[in-house]
Amino acid sequence: MVRQMADEGVPIKWIVRATGLSCGLVRRIVRGEREDVFRLRQSSLTPCLSRLEREWAGGCRSGAEL
Repeated sequence: MVRQMADEGVPIKWIVRATGLSCGLVRRIVRGEREDVFRLRQSSLTPCLSRLEREWAGGCRSGAEL
């Protein structure tokens, strides 16, 4: 998003206001020094997802029971 806005000619100050990121971070992203702004990680629910979906489909709506 930051790089796209910069490519469209949006000033860094506007990007900072729109994204809520720091000015320094936006500059590093625009310069190409940073791309990993948000690290992707697996959800803690992913290993249990199939069981949770199965129980939900079975009618269980209690978070404590799930």
